[in-house]
Amino acid sequence: MKKLFPQQILRLSPQVLPNIIWDKVKLIIQSSNVKGVYGAEVSFLNKNYPITSKYNKSKIDNPLQLSLHALETKHLDKIDTSNISNMSFNIDLKIKGSEQIRFVPVGKTTEAQITSNWKTANFIGEFLPYNDNKIKENGFDAKWKILEINRPFSQEYNNSIPDLTEFASGVNFMIPVDEYQKSERSAKYGFLVIALTFLIFFLIQTLSKIDIHPFQYLMIGLALTMFYTLLVSISEHSNFLKAYLIAGISVIVLITLYSKSILKTFKFPVFIGLSLTALYTFIYVIIQLENYALIVGSIGLFLILAIVMYVSRKIDWNNG
Repeated sequence: MKKLFPQQILRLSPQVLPNIIWDKVKLIIQSSNVKGVYGAEVSFLNKNYPITSKYNKSKIDNPLQLSLHALETKHLDKIDTSNISNMSFNIDLKIKGSEQIRFVPVGKTTEAQITSNWKTANFIGEFLPYNDNKIKENGFDAKWKILEINRPFSQEYNNSIPDLTEFASGVNFMIPVDEYQKSERSAKYGFLVIALTFLIFFLIQTLSKIDIHPFQYLMIGLALTMFYTLLVSISEHSNFLKAYLIAGISVIVLITLYSKSILKTFKFPVFIGLSLTALYTFIYVIIQLENYALIVGSIGLFLILAIVMYVSRKIDWNNG
């Protein structure tokens, strides 16, 4: 749930005020999407006005229209402007199901506050929140204050209002990594897992002088690809950790037992099983990370490369 509280102050010159027909004036809120709004209140000069939704089929009928969706009030009450110079109004919008919230600072002084319990959010647009304590443990509380001199567009237009969406500011509600994204991430590391597994078998074949047939390499590759099929199918009916454990253990046991029949020894299959366990554990850690996935993955690959170079340093490739 998100709450948007834009507060703006309307300042008009004394020459303009007497010429305004207030009972013909409406307050209009332009929005690219109003279906997520489940509560809205507008107050003008400390009086609340109900809001209705309006859909415009054509911008030709209304040159001031910036989008097809709009929320507007009824006509304002007559106002005695003899002792009024500043006219404040407040917009209280309760919104849910939105990917992001942005607003255009069209007032001479635009103050906005967005509070939410969403923990993974980043602030976007031309203007960032001014408060330092905007990020909290249970969400965020961001505040904006934008003056007329801060923005690169004029306050008044004679004919039509230009498209000002490029000057919008707000917050983007980033979606945390879900089960399908984790499965997709693990699939992206499939080439790395298969290549490193083949490399392990190749080094064992070279060091032990045991011949491994290409068909046996093919069977090992197919067993590795089955991991991702099992992971995706099981994760649809369970959480990602259980699916990852079941798929990983099944593939590791299968390849370890198969390598026992190929290599005819006990120590090499155990080494392969431990290597695959460490590799799948490393991939799982990277998948869980969001901000440090790249640096942890880079360090891990560097260590793997160093180990491979150390093991293969004494191999005579000319007589291999």
